[in-house]
Amino acid sequence: MKLKQIQIAIYSLIASMICMSASAQTEQYQDYPITPVPFSKVQIKDNFWAPKIRTNHDVTIPIAYEQSKKQGVLIILKSPAA
Repeated sequence: MKLKQIQIAIYSLIASMICMSASAQTEQYQDYPITPVPFSKVQIKDNFWAPKIRTNHDVTIPIAYEQSKKQGVLIILKSPAA
């Protein structure tokens, strides 16, 4: 039961990421004062967000990945039709 809930949560996350990326690719208007930049060109160098992002990169994400491997969630993601 818990594995099914995790699977649904992951699929919901993926679906919302797809929707967000589709909405980000809308047509740019001439009177819009902000120019979009590619995600790969963004650098965060402040004293508030930078440490939090570094902690996620160094600690939170690897732990979540290992827990997902232990619980078999990654196997489900590899074969969603299963």
